[in-house]
Amino acid sequence: DMIYSKEGILDKNFRPVDAETEKTLLDSKKLNTSSRTYFKPTDNLVIRLIPEDNYNMLREMGETNITISRWMNKTIKTSLMAFVVAFAMGVYLNHLLIIVAFALPIYLVWSKIKFIKTSYAQWRFERRVQFDKFVQLVIPYLKQTENNISVYSILGKVAPRLDNAVDRNLLMVLQREIMDKPKDIQPFLDYSRKTANTNLSDNFMSSLYDVRMGSNDLRGIYALGVTASEQLLHSIDQIVELKLKKFTFYPTKMTFVAIIPIMGFAIAYMIYTAAQLDLGSLL
Repeated sequence: DMIYSKEGILDKNFRPVDAETEKTLLDSKKLNTSSRTYFKPTDNLVIRLIPEDNYNMLREMGETNITISRWMNKTIKTSLMAFVVAFAMGVYLNHLLIIVAFALPIYLVWSKIKFIKTSYAQWRFERRVQFDKFVQLVIPYLKQTENNISVYSILGKVAPRLDNAVDRNLLMVLQREIMDKPKDIQPFLDYSRKTANTNLSDNFMSSLYDVRMGSNDLRGIYALGVTASEQLLHSIDQIVELKLKKFTFYPTKMTFVAIIPIMGFAIAYMIYTAAQLDLGSLL
């Protein structure tokens, strides 16, 4: 029943929980960090048209209310233009197209909103892959400096080796917050949620915090490293499989494109032949 917002974690009555309760929830994993709820602006009609879940997905992907509003306005304008064109064709060509004109904008808006889920799933997948790569970079440094571990120094070495600029910036923010709050676990958990936002990322960053605080037992974090490695290999297999499917489907698409004009010619010829036969019977 907890809600994420810019003000922190809120209870079901929309009141901020105290720092001790928040820390207890995070440490005990009773709070589901994989789902966040953002408050939609009540004065923006186009944003209110977006379902709550889809809106949360957009916000989690880093979109602001301004960018979401612009995207929805563009979608609505495109749908209205499609309605005008289809309606005009219905008036001058075929009245059945008027029905299509009313259904078309609804379908276009619905398909755009539905596409949010596809984009979100891809974004979450990419974030998990990037975090697994981050783990693979951290583990060797932990092993090299097992007797004299400096988490801050390890993060400094890992940051330039990250592929994603967003991840590099987040890691630099984590380093800065480590210096500002040396005994606080919150910066580690914040980094987890802003990257992969999974149980593995929470556990790994919590273990990394324990190492920073002087824990010498690295078996847990090494086990998480093995899990991350397995997940990364599985993700690579999924990417390869997806690309193979696209490559396999490419000849089918080319064949379909080639058949379209042939089908159009065949249908036109059949209509022409039928018209000639009707004309011949009249004569």
